[in-house]
Amino acid sequence: MRVEDLVKKTPAYKSALADKKAGSVSHAYLIVSPDKDYLDKFLKIFTKLFACDSDEGFCDSCRTCRLIDSETLLDVKFIPEGKDKIAVEDVAFISNDVYIKPYEGKKKIYVLRCADTMNLNAQNKLLKTLEEPPENVMLILGAKSEDLIIKTVLSRVKKLYLPLFSEEDIYSVLSETCPDKDKLKKAVYSGDGTLSRSLSLYNDEKLDSIIALAKDVIINMNTPQDVLRYSVKVNELGDGIEEFFDMLTIAFHSMLNAYENGKESPLFKGLLEKSAGYTEGAVIYAIQAVTAAIKNKISNVNLTMVIDSVLFSVLEGKYKWRKL
Repeated sequence: MRVEDLVKKTPAYKSALADKKAGSVSHAYLIVSPDKDYLDKFLKIFTKLFACDSDEGFCDSCRTCRLIDSETLLDVKFIPEGKDKIAVEDVAFISNDVYIKPYEGKKKIYVLRCADTMNLNAQNKLLKTLEEPPENVMLILGAKSEDLIIKTVLSRVKKLYLPLFSEEDIYSVLSETCPDKDKLKKAVYSGDGTLSRSLSLYNDEKLDSIIALAKDVIINMNTPQDVLRYSVKVNELGDGIEEFFDMLTIAFHSMLNAYENGKESPLFKGLLEKSAGYTEGAVIYAIQAVTAAIKNKISNVNLTMVIDSVLFSVLEGKYKWRKL
């Protein structure tokens, strides 16, 4: 499966395609996806949908589609170029350029690839174009989240949300370029529903050791002395500590699912049975402790203290909620 095939299955794409077929394409769309590294790819798919002459979406083989992929079609501007933030001057360029007629086709399309990086001044400047766009102009905004986009901008765009993808679909897409299928499965089941996260984990040389350490902690951490020993091991992960917290969360959620509906993640199959002493209450307590640890890490609290705290909390919950 290609990324294009994955996107075509989404309600967002189907809605945009329905607009095209009905001749009711909006002058502005906001494409929202938490998949930061693939957002550019998603935006190009929607741009091809609106620019290609194909009645069934886009052909992906015509000159228009090929030039959109290479960002060289004269009537399509990708903004910003070579930067990771949209500045006021980028929006000023759009405000002036929209009044120049298309060079080749019937419309000009402006793709704002990181619309959620615009500051308030830039967003307010964009409003004029959104409120009174020339007939032959279209804007496609991309964002990881709409939280940083002001309400007046949001009210003038049609919002399309790309969902988190299933593990099966992510595996199908990434298997084209990831030869180690066993490692890919581990990465996908450890991911968050985005292609970016699964690919990042696949390329992480520490993935196997992080999974093993998470299992080891849950099964064999039984005393305060064990906590101190495992704290050293977690600290040794360095830039893999965040992945360790994520892995613990996935493992405990797998155990909780085993309690609630008998279904476990393939990555942690049998973990509940091996981790004697964890009642359902203890598992919930552990999930809350790890979630708090992640928030503390983001808040730049002392990292060693965060690790010690979460491990002690997990151990505390294991005994606090044990069966009497």
